[in-house]
Amino acid sequence: MPEELAGERVDRVLAALVPEMSRTLARRVIDQGGVLLSGRRCRVASRALDAGERVMVTWHPKVLDPPMWPLRAIHSDDRVVILSKPAGQHVQGTELGDRGTLVREVARAYGPDARVVHRLDAPASGAIAVGLDARAVNELGHQVREHTMQRGYLAVTAGTPPEGRCTLRLRQHGRLMRVAGPDEDGMDAATHVSVLHSWQGRSLVALRLETGRTHQVRVHLAGLGSPLIGDPRYGGPPASRLCLHASRLAFVHPDGQPICAEDPPGEDFWDAAGLAAPPDVMARLAQSFPSAGPIG
Repeated sequence: MPEELAGERVDRVLAALVPEMSRTLARRVIDQGGVLLSGRRCRVASRALDAGERVMVTWHPKVLDPPMWPLRAIHSDDRVVILSKPAGQHVQGTELGDRGTLVREVARAYGPDARVVHRLDAPASGAIAVGLDARAVNELGHQVREHTMQRGYLAVTAGTPPEGRCTLRLRQHGRLMRVAGPDEDGMDAATHVSVLHSWQGRSLVALRLETGRTHQVRVHLAGLGSPLIGDPRYGGPPASRLCLHASRLAFVHPDGQPICAEDPPGEDFWDAAGLAAPPDVMARLAQSFPSAGPIG
């Protein structure tokens, strides 16, 4: 930042440095979370800047008013909440901001100690766990890291993938992931695949994760030759949404008792899939889990 603007408010500095930005627009972008000061998100338009402080502002007209979703809990007690995330909602903020994200709405609803303990792709939907105190966050996070939190998904694929344990290694490719070649380094990943129903060149698939790599399910299914419906980024046919839904979470509550929460997909999932919801789909998903003991 130029020295002559030292001590000025953030909104004034942005209006002075960015020709197309007014102070009103600057305040909207700040409220959205699209301004970073030395790498940290700034939320206060009146914050005075120091000489040499690094300012990064990112915005786009289409996301100045991001959609807002109400929080919907499928389990709630004084230490743990399990929420059902809708398709399209980001879990964490991006360079464009964090307004409307699950992380920001959780903090607003449950307080600053509440934390989302694992991730779910923005275009996917389904169950996601939140710890409400530091010990709960730590214990749930430990289960995520040790792969003892059981996570079950329902998906609709183009074609029919082979059933069994997929262990294709994954490799970062820009902002995406891809299957690592035989002579390349890659990250270990494991997904259990069960086909529940096939019709007209599509399949309803139950998935159980051992690991939780970025885009793991999407890349594994694409690597098996059956990409997800609504996932053109990884070779799937377009649809109104990504046909991937986190339908089941099972873990040990911080107080010691087992918790199993189920979240059936909504109508938007089935509409995108072009399939009526099978009456026994959640029971068949549960059958893909071990009868006892953790995954891993």
